[in-house]
Amino acid sequence: MPDLLPPRRGAAGRLRLVASLFIVALAWGCASLPEFAAAERPVDRHAGGGSGTAAVGGSAPASGDLEVVFLDVGQGDAALLRHADVTVLIDTGRHQANDVVPALTARGVDHLDLLVVTHPHADHIGQFDRVMAAVDVDEVWWSGAVATSQTFARAVAALEDADAAYEEPRAGDTTTIGPLTFEVVGPPVGANLRDLNNSSLAMRITYGDVRLLFTGDAEAPAESIMVSHHATTLDAEVLNLGHHGSSTSTTPAFLAAVDPDVAVYSAGAGNSYGHPHAEVLDRLDAAGVATYGTDVHGAVMVTTDGSDWTVTTERTAPTSARG
Repeated sequence: MPDLLPPRRGAAGRLRLVASLFIVALAWGCASLPEFAAAERPVDRHAGGGSGTAAVGGSAPASGDLEVVFLDVGQGDAALLRHADVTVLIDTGRHQANDVVPALTARGVDHLDLLVVTHPHADHIGQFDRVMAAVDVDEVWWSGAVATSQTFARAVAALEDADAAYEEPRAGDTTTIGPLTFEVVGPPVGANLRDLNNSSLAMRITYGDVRLLFTGDAEAPAESIMVSHHATTLDAEVLNLGHHGSSTSTTPAFLAAVDPDVAVYSAGAGNSYGHPHAEVLDRLDAAGVATYGTDVHGAVMVTTDGSDWTVTTERTAPTSARG
């Protein structure tokens, strides 16, 4: 049985209350969430190192392959981690699309040990309700941040209606799920959850000797905090580029702390944001990082046995992503 963080079902109920308050606010023409909404978010959390957690290195030895698929979901994010003993989904794509559940179905996924929402922007939480309806989910993590969208309200309703446990990890928390070790590096306790990008759930996932870092849409301020307080937990072979490869993220100091061999971003072809930004690609090229993007490569899969790894892509394109 996976070693999961303990459930916080009451927290989901409070998130639903906040969503309901926001819907009322919309009806009255309010431009933002009520001021007391932040106080309504659950504050109980599972402290790293406490009962039910495992220190780094306490996970099971690597056995077999771990597949990490950065799904091609356009201008959104969704990454699937699959091992014989555990399946994890990080983010659920855009709200206007219907591509995440078909991608899971095509890969034979009908159960998730863990579903992570890095933050509640509609390009990360967009198909959460559909995923919850289509597959059996044991546990959900997200930051506890609320968003001003009907997409968010639907996601909270789906969470509350499900049997999944719920948790809001914070920087310093660690746990194991099967052979995977999760080390949370953001957001810190007391983070401003109204800053949705910079309060993104950020975590390093370790399988054997191979580490992968996911930071959602964390930008320079959040990266600076991570470098200052969690520098020894950032080093990773594979980096999921923050904020779709935007210049707001992947600062020189952060990139130096991570020191990845491979970087992957998720973005839509010809997107209006210009993601990935040229200065980020230049920085990665200068650091000798092989960079892959779903806009040019389609789905990107990293396969590792815990020692070595290979990268395969749905479409052929230069690894500088400039094709």
